[in-house]
Amino acid sequence: MPHTRGRQKIPMKLIPKQDDLYACFSKRRFGLFKKASELSTLCGADVGVLVFSPTDNPFSFFSPSMDAVLDRFHSPALSHSAFAIDAHARACIRVLNKRLDSLKVELQEYQRRVEEADRAREKAWWEETGVEGLDKERVREWMAWFGDFKARVEGKVEEMSSNSAYGGAAQLMDPFYTTSNFSAADHSGGGDE
Repeated sequence: MPHTRGRQKIPMKLIPKQDDLYACFSKRRFGLFKKASELSTLCGADVGVLVFSPTDNPFSFFSPSMDAVLDRFHSPALSHSAFAIDAHARACIRVLNKRLDSLKVELQEYQRRVEEADRAREKAWWEETGVEGLDKERVREWMAWFGDFKARVEGKVEEMSSNSAYGGAAQLMDPFYTTSNFSAADHSGGGDE
């Protein structure tokens, strides 16, 4: 087990080494922005954080928006229209956060169902046999079987591409190739003219 320093209390003074200083800034900046986001979400507070890195690069976080936070800073008594815009932005953030939470729950449920289905399904012969336990003869059998399977798939692709109005095995194998890539002339059904 590697011996690390783990979590330690760091004295509050300037870090002397430049590389350590930059690394610490990046980690602390991320943590600071995360806490600002949590404060805004949990308490409904307007939050604005602006920090400059040791190399004088600016980084900022504003919630619900930079304009809303700066308007509140310059004039604490918001005008009616600015208050309405601010309220709308907050309502949109709440709706999006609720949708995000429901999507997380749906994703967890989907992952649970996939894992359950995977445990319940009957395993194929190549899944049940550990590769480590194969002897040379069994490896040759598997190579022959997979080679035959590959040849049959390639034959089917060639057959489909020759019967396809769009032609080309490469298009059938390309997951990003869609029929929208064709021009109107390709859909005419006629041959070469």
